[in-house]
Amino acid sequence: MSAIDTIYADVLVLGAGLAGLRAAWAVREIAPHLEVCVVSQQEGPSGSSFANVNDMLGMQVCLDDGEKSVFLEEVSAIAPPGEIDPGLVAVMAEESLPRLMDLESAGLHFRKEGDGQWFRTTGCFSLKQRAVIFSGLHDAFRALRTKAAVTEKRFLSGWSVCDLIREAGSVNGRIIGALLFKKGGCRYLAVRAGAVVVALGGPASLFLLNVAGPGTPGYSYALLQRHGARLVNRRFLQFMWHRLPRGGFWPVQDLAASGWMLGPDEAPFGLPERFRPLMASRAQHCPASYGRADSEIDRYLASYLDLSGSLGIFSPAEGWFPVGLMAHAGNGGARIDVDGWTGVPGLYACGESASGMHGANRIGGAMVLATQVFGRRSGQAAAKFARDAAPVPKDRFEAALKKVIAGTRRSDREFAQILPKIRSGLQRYGLLGGYVDGWPFLRAIREWLSGVSDWRLRLALESARILITGDEERMCDDGPE
Repeated sequence: MSAIDTIYADVLVLGAGLAGLRAAWAVREIAPHLEVCVVSQQEGPSGSSFANVNDMLGMQVCLDDGEKSVFLEEVSAIAPPGEIDPGLVAVMAEESLPRLMDLESAGLHFRKEGDGQWFRTTGCFSLKQRAVIFSGLHDAFRALRTKAAVTEKRFLSGWSVCDLIREAGSVNGRIIGALLFKKGGCRYLAVRAGAVVVALGGPASLFLLNVAGPGTPGYSYALLQRHGARLVNRRFLQFMWHRLPRGGFWPVQDLAASGWMLGPDEAPFGLPERFRPLMASRAQHCPASYGRADSEIDRYLASYLDLSGSLGIFSPAEGWFPVGLMAHAGNGGARIDVDGWTGVPGLYACGESASGMHGANRIGGAMVLATQVFGRRSGQAAAKFARDAAPVPKDRFEAALKKVIAGTRRSDREFAQILPKIRSGLQRYGLLGGYVDGWPFLRAIREWLSGVSDWRLRLALESARILITGDEERMCDDGPE
């Protein structure tokens, strides 16, 4: 590796989606004199929220104490078998209206009724009309970036995160920056930072079939766990049925209509009668669920997927067409406190990189709310930490950087050979919480990890291992322990 340039930022924000931009904006709110650096893997909007094909998003908003109480009850009810922190949920409910007002002040356009009040609708897993709608996602990106007020020199587009940098010899393991890589010129850049906010999204992009947002690397879980953050709800990604190869969303409840069938075209069959009573509840949410009665519908359909992840569906009007489960967004991430702190000094998380405010399932519009509430809180907390903590001397940063560089290798050939196998393996063994016995894939992951040198592959493999092993399970090379 050639000589590496180094820059300094008081707060380094990794990710430029809704959460990352809100974190950078929050730094400006309380400490405009601090230097903020935002890293984005691509030019323009990034992240799953900005990838919405309908060019609009919903956000849960509670207007009174009654709505806050119901919101907490609903989130708690759909959390199992995942875990939540009621304190985080309460903070979301309490701050939802102020965060809506923030977005309106930034210039985002929310749909209004004729009387000027916000138009409100239901969200997945909830029949309560609390979600407000805004449209024009490219405009929203520009508005939030303007509020973040990050200079062009410090808005680093097209950079990937190789690793976080931990203070060398530090007992408490303080995070003091990150090493970045830019593919276009095969360049590396080290950012020395007073605090780091991880807003890199979830792991959906590692699956063969996915509708993850642009610029979402898929390995935030690995980075966070590698540096001491505790992960929760990591198996619980949202999966949605889509027409293949890249068609739109397909509503599962279509199978309850007359004449619809599934399976191979030479031997089609209808949906078993035992699932039909569950269709009413299944129709209340687009993603497949976890731990609910209607979860069995999606598991049943998934059991007929072929090795490419495809299932044939017959419609009386259209004939046969293929569908598959697309990975969308994660409900898991680093377990944070109310200020977005991961428990590791100098390390904060928000958006799909953080969890505890969602369980196994989440209400539609709750993620957008979480990006604004905990994006703001993590940015402010990171700013306070960077302002108050003793700066890390340059020589100690360079010593820590050397250790990271020593473990950073790159092999495009190796990457091209193994990454498709990781993505195919996750598509087979990582669907719907990994209900298919994944120990053969886990054994392959461990074999690859023992030999690969490419830093991108190591992060992808570590992330895949996290998804396959789940929150509590331990597995050995020959099967579950």
